[in-house]
Amino acid sequence: MNSVLTLEQVRCIAYKMLAARPRTSQQVVTFLQKKGAVPSLIEQTVAELLEAGYLNDRKFIENYLAVRLEEKPRGRLYYQAKLCAAGIERSLACQVLGELYPPEREQEEALLLVQKLKENGGSCPHKLMRKLQTRGFNGNTARHAVQQEILT
Repeated sequence: MNSVLTLEQVRCIAYKMLAARPRTSQQVVTFLQKKGAVPSLIEQTVAELLEAGYLNDRKFIENYLAVRLEEKPRGRLYYQAKLCAAGIERSLACQVLGELYPPEREQEEALLLVQKLKENGGSCPHKLMRKLQTRGFNGNTARHAVQQEILT
């Protein structure tokens, strides 16, 4: 039995989804599609949510980074990939990352991670580089952090 969702039902689904935690516009669209909503109702609902301020991809990035930057150190490439996977446009992700996670801070995070890894017995520069790169630090940032720590 195929039942078509009404606008009110689509809105209700979207509000329930947003009540749990912030989402990107694309996450809401994808979820509503899976629930069987028709594209016109999805578009209307998302537009209403954007206008009301319940959906804001830039705020999503800011909140995401505020939480994640306090956890394990990760590189810009990691955060960029995660944000794009969440449906954020690459240009917006890069712009906000540039503002909230400048290269200087990323370099500091990489250096702190190298120091921590060395305290835990890591001494091989190649292994340290690989560990940094698997955490999303680019090659230059990783190399600089490893060289700086080895020289001290």
